[in-house]
Amino acid sequence: MSVFNLYNEIEQELHFLLPKRGMMLIVFHLYHRMKEHELERTFTEEDIKKSIRVVHSHLKTEQNEQWNQVIRVLQKYFLWRDVEQGTYCFRAYAQQLCEGVEKVLYDTFSPTQIEKYFKYIQNLLDVNDFEGWYQTAFNGYVGKVSLQISTLDCQVVAAVADFKNKISADESYDVVVLKGIF
Repeated sequence: MSVFNLYNEIEQELHFLLPKRGMMLIVFHLYHRMKEHELERTFTEEDIKKSIRVVHSHLKTEQNEQWNQVIRVLQKYFLWRDVEQGTYCFRAYAQQLCEGVEKVLYDTFSPTQIEKYFKYIQNLLDVNDFEGWYQTAFNGYVGKVSLQISTLDCQVVAAVADFKNKISADESYDVVVLKGIF
């Protein structure tokens, strides 16, 4: 029996485990449709093709043979096909991956999450055991708070850049006055 080598295995399987953007968007579109109760736990090939059409809306014609190939590739780690019923469902890996990404995005982009973190660690504050509180509660949330701050900083930078672009494109604003703001 050979020893499992993560790097060797990932080198062989990476393009299946984390396929290119378009393929991953199809998986996430199916997941989103299930979360929105548009799809049941099992779904049809036509449901998959509908997600493919949304992701690849720039294509003007049906690409049935190409889309069938996409479905076959997704069956390796993301979709399980019930041949008798003619239906598909997510494999455990696809479900876990989508849920994990959803959690990371929710935790990262939820502006109120940082407030929840601080309220939680504040409620745990024990003045009689400050050192213990600091080591466990506070230090346990430093990474999560840092991620939130970094994300909020990126959102502010993007919002300011967007604001600058909109203002500079609109001739009704006094650009000289506005430049003094920045």
